[in-house]
Amino acid sequence: MKKYIQFQILNNDDKLSMNNLLHHIKNDYLEYGINFKILDGWFIEFSDIDTPIREIEIKNGEVASRAPNNENSGFWLNTKLCENDLQVFSELFVMSESDFEETWKRFDKMTFGFEIEIKKFHFIHFFDYNDENDDEETDYSYLRTIIKYKGKRRVLRIYFHNEDGDNIISSYNFYDCSKLQLRGRLVDHRIDEDLYLYESELIE
Repeated sequence: MKKYIQFQILNNDDKLSMNNLLHHIKNDYLEYGINFKILDGWFIEFSDIDTPIREIEIKNGEVASRAPNNENSGFWLNTKLCENDLQVFSELFVMSESDFEETWKRFDKMTFGFEIEIKKFHFIHFFDYNDENDDEETDYSYLRTIIKYKGKRRVLRIYFHNEDGDNIISSYNFYDCSKLQLRGRLVDHRIDEDLYLYESELIE
């Protein structure tokens, strides 16, 4: 019977364990490199003989990639580690087949390398405080604009992140710009919801 597991990178100890794992696993996929600092984890499908057969990489709460595909044979698929092996590196959570399949299909709603020019936008910056500890806060910044996408006017939220996951909005003076040329990963969940442009970069 197939199993569907959510593998989360929960804290610094988990990330340290994951990086130690890289030194012990030898396969071609590692040549691409994995930055665990910006990963939330994976969703993994195991076969009835407990070998990984599909995986979904999660980053910033969204699907970053899935495997196998034409370009990527997969990280966990190459390791051939079973479910018990993964428990050494992080706590595992069981998920339903329907949740896995729904997440797998979300990849089809993404457009990688999406480019757009915007001329009118709003700079959004706010704080989200932790109810249990008022000293802890999460800092959010993004740009908001309205574009015409597939014949309809849609709200587009634009998030900027470099490879280290740092938000670069605060270091750029957007108020002096008459227009911006952008490239990123476009996500369109539903026609009645906002569009999202993740991992955006400025095109000079």
